[in-house]
Amino acid sequence: MAISFATITSWHKYVFPQATDNDQANTLNSQVFYRLPNTNQFTINQQTGAITTVGSLDYETRNQYVLIVEASDSAASPRTGTTTVTINVQDVQDRIPLFVETAVTASVRENAGTGTFVIAMTVSEAFGVLS
Repeated sequence: MAISFATITSWHKYVFPQATDNDQANTLNSQVFYRLPNTNQFTINQQTGAITTVGSLDYETRNQYVLIVEASDSAASPRTGTTTVTINVQDVQDRIPLFVETAVTASVRENAGTGTFVIAMTVSEAFGVLS
């Protein structure tokens, strides 16, 4: 299963498909609980399986997470199933472009024709300020 996130700066919830248990319905043996071991970027609602981000995600830092989701029943000897969820973080424009030169002077003749080249500016986003 693959889920895509835009770069996230607040809590977002994505519901994970529910696991099913073939034991008799409405018994302890048929109640399923979810768990996300080995991650501190996401949490899962034990009853619903909803996966939630714990904090901000940043594409430039990490663009993919592979989570193992466990589902266990409530039997005296619980049975556990697992699945893999791949979360792809999508890049969004989150940096303000910076000019390479902080001050520039250019000259142009007063009788220069329309479309005369005056100056080319260089901008860098790679080291820009986060917006």
